[in-house]
Amino acid sequence: MKKRWKIFWAVCAVTAGLGLVCCVTALALGVSVEMLQNRLPNGIGLVVGGDNLESATETYEGVQKIDMELFAGNVEVLPGDGQEVVVEAENISRRLNFSATMEGDELKITSRKWAFFTEQIGRGKIYIYLPRERTLEEISLDVGAGSLMVEDLRADRFSLDVGAGDGAVEDFTAREADFDCGTGTIAARGDASQKLDIDCGVGDIEYTAYGSEGDYDYNIDCGVGDVTVGERSYSGLGRSNHVNNGTGREINIDCGVGSVCVFFDSAM
Repeated sequence: MKKRWKIFWAVCAVTAGLGLVCCVTALALGVSVEMLQNRLPNGIGLVVGGDNLESATETYEGVQKIDMELFAGNVEVLPGDGQEVVVEAENISRRLNFSATMEGDELKITSRKWAFFTEQIGRGKIYIYLPRERTLEEISLDVGAGSLMVEDLRADRFSLDVGAGDGAVEDFTAREADFDCGTGTIAARGDASQKLDIDCGVGDIEYTAYGSEGDYDYNIDCGVGDVTVGERSYSGLGRSNHVNNGTGREINIDCGVGSVCVFFDSAM
């Protein structure tokens, strides 16, 4: 195993141990979720039960970039009929502090960075409608927990980051794309005409590229996970590979202890 992964897992183990000790100590002292909620109303955030939900729809003009970073949620990114970007939220917990605001030509969609999991964390839905015929400059989508579904996305640069949730991209077109998966899963299909970066921690990523295996160049770095590209397997302990087909179209894969599979659709 690479040195950086040994350090990573050592830090994870120490952090988990310290967290467990703190939780046990807090419980022994009589600390409850309700007490934390009253003490930190604007701090790390609490997602609790009840009817504290909200729904809203907003339209944004002149959007060239989208930066979405959500702690949790169920999100669908769909093609719209107009030239504007429309954000629709249904039954979202107020305590997630969900917001969508314009900063220049960038639409920022955010929530609290952290919250305790309760029964409401999986409720609600967020819809983002993108102009069907427009290519945006940059779209960055980051969801910590929950689900993210993308349909027919067009951008010069596209990045997708899934923590412990599930991401599905039915079709995308971009010059550069980046998929990053922690412990969740990503299943994507689309075309990155110049470069695609795939970074998988302990989760699973499946990507279907348009064309054939020989249409791309590859840089593959595999820790203790599994990497399959077309008919070839590049798995192995600390294995690195470079395949140059002279195409100038890069697929860069960095896999820790998870699984990455790249398929090809020559019909597209």
